[in-house]
Amino acid sequence: MARPKAIIPVAQQGYIKWMLYGEPGVGKSKLIGSGKRTLILANNPDETVSMRGSDAVMWVTNDMMEATEAYEYLRHEGHKEFDWVWLDNGTLFQEQNMDRIMADLVAAKPHRDQFVPDMAQYLQNQNQMGLLIRNMVALPMNVGMTGHVMYYQDDEAEETIMMPLFQGGKGAFSQKVCGYMNLVTYMGTRRRKEGTDRYLVTEKAQKIYAKDRFGVLPRRIMNPTVPEIQALIEGGGESTVKRRPAAKKATPRKKVT
Repeated sequence: MARPKAIIPVAQQGYIKWMLYGEPGVGKSKLIGSGKRTLILANNPDETVSMRGSDAVMWVTNDMMEATEAYEYLRHEGHKEFDWVWLDNGTLFQEQNMDRIMADLVAAKPHRDQFVPDMAQYLQNQNQMGLLIRNMVALPMNVGMTGHVMYYQDDEAEETIMMPLFQGGKGAFSQKVCGYMNLVTYMGTRRRKEGTDRYLVTEKAQKIYAKDRFGVLPRRIMNPTVPEIQALIEGGGESTVKRRPAAKKATPRKKVT
């Protein structure tokens, strides 16, 4: 039997699927606007003000129907036109989708309170969101999504971890979304006399959840751009950006007798 054509080298699976999260106003939208040939699926056009000077274009998608229309376009022809597509931002999009679900529910059942969803509506929202994200990351192009921050209580580790903010299962849905991605980074800021620096955390550190499935990025990247991240990944880590050395383990003190 001939070798099936479906068997290909793993190196051919090189698209970046990036979850970028951080506090509001930290500069996530500005970062994603630094990419080349970029389409932003924006659910709050006002946030794109920080992208002034960017070559990115925008498609306003306020609910699942509009986002699905964008996905269908990208699936057929759009992926040839763009190198990147970003859903900006996933946290707000999930909330907007719940608004639509509740509006449709009240239209069918006027006795229902529009602002009090039941478990069925929460599950519907999570399932729709999960399907959209799975479809998006399956596109033959680089795909990204931004989100805000939640504080997830890890009972096993007995610690609180910062993760992307998504409703569902006390952090379980957020973990599922991160599992769909091959890059999860936290974005923060550091103020100095010369100005404010932005940084990315690419590996789990202290109480920040992050991962780099490519295994080539520095643990922390200062003032990043999308082309820089892409060049690092595609170049196998070859860059002028130096990897920060791992923290040394503390030498245990000798017990004084």
